[in-house]
Amino acid sequence: MASLKTIIDIFEAVATADTAILEFKYGKVWDMNGKPSAQYPKILVESQPNWTTTGNRLNFGSKSIKKSYTIKVFAYDLYNTPERSAKNLWTKQSELEDKFENYLAEVWVRLSAINGIGIESTRNGFHGYFEQHNSKLIQVYEEIKVTIPVACTTGTFI
Repeated sequence: MASLKTIIDIFEAVATADTAILEFKYGKVWDMNGKPSAQYPKILVESQPNWTTTGNRLNFGSKSIKKSYTIKVFAYDLYNTPERSAKNLWTKQSELEDKFENYLAEVWVRLSAINGIGIESTRNGFHGYFEQHNSKLIQVYEEIKVTIPVACTTGTFI
């Protein structure tokens, strides 16, 4: 049965396998600030996903209960002063967005292969420039809603 762990494991596995992504982090946006050892491009999956539960809790085991997680996914890349004089911002943003779209497409394929999972993108992304926590980074962001059946089969503690 799928769980939040299953979902995040897929995000990490795809980032690790993708040669265009050099690092994966499950954490908070402010964790991106000032780590000299960080490698970019980098994927950050925010560690505080929102979730909602729907369905009838009296039908344990019927898979009628579903949990929907809203997962915030960011891609970051460096945009240092020497690069700024050689490459305009929209070109750099476009390159990062292309890497991000390829990454998300593979995440989508792997999540879709799990029985019972539903996936939806809010398609409300944004580009960040001089991200407030580190002035050398650009970012792209998107929210993905992943719905899974709840694994609970009984209503009692054992």
